[in-house]
Amino acid sequence: MDHTIAMTNTLLMGLVAVASAWLVINPDVHDGVIMKIGLICVSIGSAAAAALLGTDPPGDPVLIGRAALLGNVGGVIVAIGWYMRATNCVIHMRRRASDWRSRTLRG
Repeated sequence: MDHTIAMTNTLLMGLVAVASAWLVINPDVHDGVIMKIGLICVSIGSAAAAALLGTDPPGDPVLIGRAALLGNVGGVIVAIGWYMRATNCVIHMRRRASDWRSRTLRG
């Protein structure tokens, strides 16, 4: 049972790392500098946690905790960047869902 949980965690952390790395690399995602830094932290933290959890026996608990901390800090940075972008009405009015899409996709 413990092996199944560890492999599930490894798989999910790997998927989170790949998804956040895709968001960083994709040029169609216009997320700004703060959210990009947060996504990089999430990607690196998730990849490190997946690599440490994927070994048998699992890696050092201190290193796994540090990797999880990096991913959590990245998530907080993404949340702060989203909040700043969503509430920054002085410079850019972005209230509709279409404002977050690329200008080429708006039609």
